[in-house]
Amino acid sequence: MKRISPLSKVAKIDIASKKISDINSLTLDLTLYKGTKVKLNFKEWIGANPTQNCRACVLKVVKKYHELKQTESHDSIEAKFKQFQLYVNFCITKHIDPFTKEAYRAYVGKGGELRRLEALASNPHPYIFMYKNNEQIGVSSSTCKTNKVGIIDTLKKAEIYDYTFEYNVGEFSFDKVAQATQPYSDKELSTSLRRLQYFFYSLASQLIAIKRNSNDQADFSRLIATVDKTEHGILKYEVRSRVTNKPKLDSIPNGSPINRAMQAAYYLFCYFTSFNESSIYDVCHPLEEVTSKKDSRTLKTITIKAWKSRANKEVESLVSDSGNRYILADVEKKDGLKFVNTLIELSKLYNPESDKSHQPLIYFLDNGSNLRNIGESIGYAYLSKELGLYSDNRPNVASHLAKLYTLLHNDACELIYSLPNDKIMGRRVSIEKHAVHKAQLNRKLLLLGYSIFRCFTDENLKNAIRPLKYLNSHEDGCFDVEFSFYGNINHTCRVTFPNSFKDFIELFEKKSDSLLPIEPSKFSGKNQQTYPPYLFTSGRRAIKVQWEGIELTSHKYLQARGVTASNFFLNLSSRRFRATTASNGYDPVDGGYELSKYILNNTFDTLSKHYVNGNDSENKKVVGQALEILTEINNGTELEEAKDLIKHKLKIDILSYDEWKAKRLPPSNINGIVCNGKPKLDKSVKNQFNASMKFATIFLPQSSISCYQFDKCSHCKSAKIVDDIRFVFKTLSYIEALRERVDRMPYESEKYQKEADYLAEILEGNVSEEVLNAAYEKLDSEGPSPLITDHFIDLFTGYSE
Repeated sequence: MKRISPLSKVAKIDIASKKISDINSLTLDLTLYKGTKVKLNFKEWIGANPTQNCRACVLKVVKKYHELKQTESHDSIEAKFKQFQLYVNFCITKHIDPFTKEAYRAYVGKGGELRRLEALASNPHPYIFMYKNNEQIGVSSSTCKTNKVGIIDTLKKAEIYDYTFEYNVGEFSFDKVAQATQPYSDKELSTSLRRLQYFFYSLASQLIAIKRNSNDQADFSRLIATVDKTEHGILKYEVRSRVTNKPKLDSIPNGSPINRAMQAAYYLFCYFTSFNESSIYDVCHPLEEVTSKKDSRTLKTITIKAWKSRANKEVESLVSDSGNRYILADVEKKDGLKFVNTLIELSKLYNPESDKSHQPLIYFLDNGSNLRNIGESIGYAYLSKELGLYSDNRPNVASHLAKLYTLLHNDACELIYSLPNDKIMGRRVSIEKHAVHKAQLNRKLLLLGYSIFRCFTDENLKNAIRPLKYLNSHEDGCFDVEFSFYGNINHTCRVTFPNSFKDFIELFEKKSDSLLPIEPSKFSGKNQQTYPPYLFTSGRRAIKVQWEGIELTSHKYLQARGVTASNFFLNLSSRRFRATTASNGYDPVDGGYELSKYILNNTFDTLSKHYVNGNDSENKKVVGQALEILTEINNGTELEEAKDLIKHKLKIDILSYDEWKAKRLPPSNINGIVCNGKPKLDKSVKNQFNASMKFATIFLPQSSISCYQFDKCSHCKSAKIVDDIRFVFKTLSYIEALRERVDRMPYESEKYQKEADYLAEILEGNVSEEVLNAAYEKLDSEGPSPLITDHFIDLFTGYSE
């Protein structure tokens, strides 16, 4: 029977002929979740010259949304409206009816607009300032998928969508290759943890003391917080809410001491538990303290339990007062118990609803002292700035900032970068050149100059004074600049700059000298106040403290210069703390399986895609060493000799690739074959899987292997051969064990011979000759793997006497 398209049933309704008395019927008033009022204007979908089909479809969609307004989320309705609006805008520029199959394919299909935007986003420039004016950024694959769903939903409401729209459209695919989350460097991790803990305990101790003493007169809206302790003194600043005449009661004051303490607690909780953000949001009181014994020692632990609604399962993590690997190998967490107990007390004392059950552990308080979900306003950029936490990669933006400084100094002009969301082009980079008023010039030069110095040092720059001392250049193309600090003449700071910045440093110092001379002018009055020759100043009347807080430059100022917050400040996030935990706690014996299962609550695939692979610094080492080895080979050196030469030259025992390979190879089964633990077998043997699991756990209770049907590997599509000597050696040992049984067990000989021959053929066809020969030599010299015993063969081939 021939299918009739629903399009043929659409009534041809002309809006003009309907004599709509109230044009507002083409609008829809909504109230969003946070109380914001919005008006959706469906007239924009019609365009200047709409077809009758377009008019009819718009009316149907409007009618549907007026009905759904009473039952569906207003936020969801607005989101779908915006998704379809972008689609309509594209169709208007192409002069096509958006309510047609042709328009849908032109936007969503292969070679369509969304595909072009997806391709742009899949290969972005590292920095915003590297884009040209009006250049599009693109749209991620996940956003493309979401937009496609919204468009389909609207077309269905218009009653014109059917399955033929999807012919040869395909799926958005760039997201299938997951981008690895970069772990923190050792320096980034140690600095952030140290300062987060100083900051949290400093605020929490004061806040708890105020509540314990029932001091209602105490002002906990402004407290002095310690951030760090160094050889040069204690780093601290005042934490306070921004004062406004009429603060909105439902707004969240990020700067208040209690909310700042909760922000710091959130990130410390990320580190100590390795939970992801959704799990942390769901952690509630009470928290159970468990005392357990391990290896004749008593460990005090807290078991954190949270409901992970997306996965519909309970997740757990342990926080211990011991660095024992029973909790997490190679990750220091001995302060975890102290931290959680402090957080529990703080959380209970400041929660106005603490008498109710299952109250959140971490929360914010709005201006009306009401509980708010911490997910509504994490504000990592603000916290990173206030704690002086910086990205190790920020030197990469220094050259760009130096160019802006030169332009501003010479021409009194600046470039302003923004990311407008154009109705037609989507997100793009806008670059505008602005003239700077004389009254603002010195302040802007100060901020740019300071930001460039900050790119090359973590040290606190407040109260730095001139003159600068220029030291000899290094052999690596760098030079040092040294300066001291007002009020602490013994404290000096040395900053290393690339030689290309010498002109900037001299220009910046000259500008500072002109604003605030080192030696007062002879024409200055005797009673005129003089100021220290600060390095960072915007005028003659410099103030003694210079600026409040630790950091001078804000993330908003940098963003307007094409530098995002994460390019300069440390990007605090649960994903990066989890990635760091994964990287530090990776166990080469099990390939990360135990870490993934018990700490990250994730599958091995998620661990390897998002957390373990893709470390940029490691990749650079591997490539660099490989190039040096190739150079030696081109000079006539054999491969192994070239490797030895490079190891000797670099004074290392093992090449980065060999080290990476040794750590990162996935865990194999006892027979040397790798799989994902999810067998793909024929129906004749698939039912044996559950039985083998129960059978094997009795004999191998300590193993974490997720599949035990090793004799079925040759029939399983999940099984993989790894081109590695250790893996192939195990497989050869298994083949030898099978062949030994051919003569001993004549009734089973055909099965064993067939299995052995098949595996040998697979090895010959998929393993490099070098690896296979090395594995055979290992088998000849060492004998079969000790894991391949008769007992093992009996267990997993179904034979028993």
